[in-house]
Amino acid sequence: MQNNLLIWEPKSYDQPFHLEKDSLTAEWVSQVKEVAPFERLVVSWNSTTHENTNIEVWIRVRTSQNWSMWFSYGKWTTDGNNTGSFSGQKDNFARLDIDELVVHSGPGEAVQVKLALTRKNSEVISPSVKSVYASLSTPANRHEVTIGSEDIHLVVPTRSQLVVEEIGNIICSPTSISMVFEYYGLNLPTEKVAKGTIDNGTSIYGNWSYNVAYAGECGYNAYVEYCDSFDNVISLLKRGIPVVASIKTKDVSELDGATQAYPSGHLIVVTGIEHSDRGMMVCVNDPATRTVDNVSRKYRYDQFIKAWKHLIYVIKRPSYAIDS
Repeated sequence: MQNNLLIWEPKSYDQPFHLEKDSLTAEWVSQVKEVAPFERLVVSWNSTTHENTNIEVWIRVRTSQNWSMWFSYGKWTTDGNNTGSFSGQKDNFARLDIDELVVHSGPGEAVQVKLALTRKNSEVISPSVKSVYASLSTPANRHEVTIGSEDIHLVVPTRSQLVVEEIGNIICSPTSISMVFEYYGLNLPTEKVAKGTIDNGTSIYGNWSYNVAYAGECGYNAYVEYCDSFDNVISLLKRGIPVVASIKTKDVSELDGATQAYPSGHLIVVTGIEHSDRGMMVCVNDPATRTVDNVSRKYRYDQFIKAWKHLIYVIKRPSYAIDS
């Protein structure tokens, strides 16, 4: 059995899967991975693409010895030139809801991925794929935080999404990853990051898989991960890795210090933890504000843990081992 984060390397991390000299297309199918029972999964990948090239990632799941169809994440290429995800992908076993595969006929018990690489002609630089991830949601294994006795403060630059004209209210995800980029020394305009992460199939900027795919294109080792516990987040923070977290609230009162409710979901950057007379506080950069001065905030752990969807983006410097 595997844990909730599965990793495939089509060749090796140092020698990515790519097209041979005169090839215009190539396909790779992974081995089947037997896993603990799960309800949902999200696929991520780290690739390098160029103009007139693309990659396509598929996933299928097995439930009670029955395989689902192959679900496609659309044709991905960098700088916002993807064809994007498409709707209507479902069968008797599962459905793909943009970035999240939902199993609806018993728990999933095995997974398999498939890759296709394409380029317009042999003069074009080949696209390549270093790694593919699938993170599994297993709510039965979730538990409360057990570590975190010391304060952690990562100095992550702050950005407001709402200062961006026209699209500011819908770019929490690319704004969050742009803050992490800047923390690592890559200072890209928020608008450029948003352009790179857009899902042209649905015209949204919050496709989880596409956001980390863009981070991969920028040279980082990045993936989406479901967490059993906030321990996962604290472990990353202790290693100097800020975490982009998905939260959801129905009313602004559910999260003291928030400027609004997030009924459709929201992405923020977790930058640390702090202990006070109010208990443990989660330090965050929340981009949903009209001024940069109010981006850095502290949310009560007991409220944050209820709002958190147990899902994060992990973005690491290339020097980190792939599975560390």
